[in-house]
Amino acid sequence: MTDPTVVVLSGVGEVRPEHVAAVAAGAQVELDAGVVVRLSDERAALDAAIEGGAAVYGATHGLGARSGQAVTTPSPHEFAMQTVRGRAQAVGAPLAVTTVRAAIASRLATFAAGGSGVSPHVAASLAALVNAAVTPVVGSVGSVGLSDLCQFAHVGLVTLGEGRATTAHSTDVVDGAVALKLAGLTPPTLAAKDGLTLCGGNPIAIGAGSLAVIRVERLAGWAEGLLALSLRGFGASSHPLHPDVLALRGNAALDRAGQALRELTAPPTGVAAPPVPRLQDPVSFRAAAVSLAALDQAAGRLRDEVTAELNGSGDNPVVVGTEVLPSGNFHAPMLAQACDGLAIAMAGYANSMVSRCQRLLQPGLTELRANLAGTGPDSSGLAPVIKVAQSLLVRIHRQAAPLSFDSRDGAEAVEDDASNASAAALRLLDMVESMAQLLAVEAVFAAQAVDLRAAALAPRLESLHRCIRDRSSHLDVDRSLAEELEALAAVIADEPSPTTRR
Repeated sequence: MTDPTVVVLSGVGEVRPEHVAAVAAGAQVELDAGVVVRLSDERAALDAAIEGGAAVYGATHGLGARSGQAVTTPSPHEFAMQTVRGRAQAVGAPLAVTTVRAAIASRLATFAAGGSGVSPHVAASLAALVNAAVTPVVGSVGSVGLSDLCQFAHVGLVTLGEGRATTAHSTDVVDGAVALKLAGLTPPTLAAKDGLTLCGGNPIAIGAGSLAVIRVERLAGWAEGLLALSLRGFGASSHPLHPDVLALRGNAALDRAGQALRELTAPPTGVAAPPVPRLQDPVSFRAAAVSLAALDQAAGRLRDEVTAELNGSGDNPVVVGTEVLPSGNFHAPMLAQACDGLAIAMAGYANSMVSRCQRLLQPGLTELRANLAGTGPDSSGLAPVIKVAQSLLVRIHRQAAPLSFDSRDGAEAVEDDASNASAAALRLLDMVESMAQLLAVEAVFAAQAVDLRAAALAPRLESLHRCIRDRSSHLDVDRSLAEELEALAAVIADEPSPTTRR
């Protein structure tokens, strides 16, 4: 995978969220020659099992509540087509093009990991869809996390020349048949179980989770730098960041956060550290490294879970050697719970951000001007902006509601547990926008406090301060900051922080 414009899937456990993100951003995707051989062998084993009279879910037997009933449709292709058509039921606002491309890349990665029994030419058709920039229209609502059947079936429809899609030629939505024709593609003929395979796994959840963890890690870089800027603007004590103090907690993520904050908050060479007027800073400053470490730790867990999903099989049934066996691998509670954990960690960090902004407005704590006001007459300073921060916090709390334990029965209790992994992962992408906006608020507060304190900053922190001031100048006379906050939120969401070494 050395060419950044082509992601080659080799099925040897090396797929990472970055590879999915590359495809989402426009890179091509290919199946390694060794993977194609494996898929051919697994397909042959599946065909042999069916010819030998084995009962195979989604091939010789029906799906869900009909799993005990033999399929009567004489043509495997027709039953496979019916399987896809019958499950393309997602509704709601269409998923972003990047999310759909990430989902397709994730499904191809799980094909490469083995076990699906997919026909090699069907997998190739799915890859061709991405490489031709044909993006199926997929509704955002429809999965309970037992395979993303009702969502990903819309991808299957377009692969088969049905459904709706956008193309490289236009963002206008066209029929799937038109999209394939414009791209020079032809629908594949399906063999037994190919229909279920074109719907199965948890590719929406895995793809969205891959994008989410990368975006949250980028936000965490900004959170780290802006926290350091707030610490300097507040005049916070450095004692809680002392390595011996943090080492007593025995947490590696906390040690990393402390080291990063010590480096960023250290005064420039030759400048003495200012005296600290308080014995105990507010918790949002004193325990800031702990809050940052919690966010980092939660993101790390999601990265681990997404990586495991990308390099494993979530199919049912699965081909193991010469056998075709029932599987529960499509159930994704580990992924869903990791998404929930990160959402909660983001909400927790958001709490500390809003608290820091509120404390920065208090002259009794900061010894700065009330509300971080400028010198203009009757200035309200940044006091009105705290309402924006509080409103964003309400939204973030709502977005962080746990989803992984809200299970539903289905298919006459054949499917009597669910993880909601797709909803849990997609929710994180929405939270990224909210968190970027809240980080923009902290950026304005921290930069204003640093200005008023005339704090000397280390080079990397000075670069961050300059980045903020390039988009939002010092507040001297009251003005609308709305457009400036949006500009900051955009750069925070899309670019790495000037302070980051992540």
